[in-house]
Formats: sequence, C-alpha cells, structure tokens
Amino acid sequence: MFTHVTSTGVTWADGERAEADSLVFATGFRPNLGCLAGLHRADDESLTQRNGEAEHLPGLYFVGLPKQRNFASATLRGVGPDVAHIIPSLMRFIQK
Repeated sequence: MFTHVTSTGVTWADGERAEADSLVFATGFRPNLGCLAGLHRADDESLTQRNGEAEHLPGLYFVGLPKQRNFASATLRGVGPDVAHIIPSLMRFIQK
C-alpha cells in the first residue's frame, strides 16, 4: 500500500515514488482516506465524489464507498457494478 499520494503519483512505504496518471481507490470495509490528505485542503470539498469519480480531482476514482452509487456500493455485490460504471470515464481520462 502506498503511504502518500502526490499530484503526480504515489510514494511507497520504502520512500520510492511512482508516477500515476489516475488512481482507483478501492476503499475496503471502512474507508481510510488519510493517504489522500496531501491532495486537498481541509476547508474545501476537493475529495467529494459523484458515482465514484472525484468531483474536483480529475483521475481519482473510488470503489466501495458507502452509498457511492447505491446501498450495495460498499458490499461485494455492489463493487462490480460500480467498477463497470467508472471504467468508461477512467478509460477516457487515460486516453487523453
């Protein structure tokens, strides 16, 4: 797991950095978004998302957030449909 997200990629636990054009954040059982702290200011809504796509940070996508698209989003049953929903937008972003 990376420990920090920057505007150009991620930093791993050993300090190595890797560039990334986009990021899909599969949140797991309980969302822990602390590693994204460097991407936003505490007084704004830069990590708000709509249907799994960050509203103010192009290239950042979420999967598994509670009520991301519906009640099932945070369950195994809901993750597949949510991934299928964000893939077209992710592909358009990557192909820019």
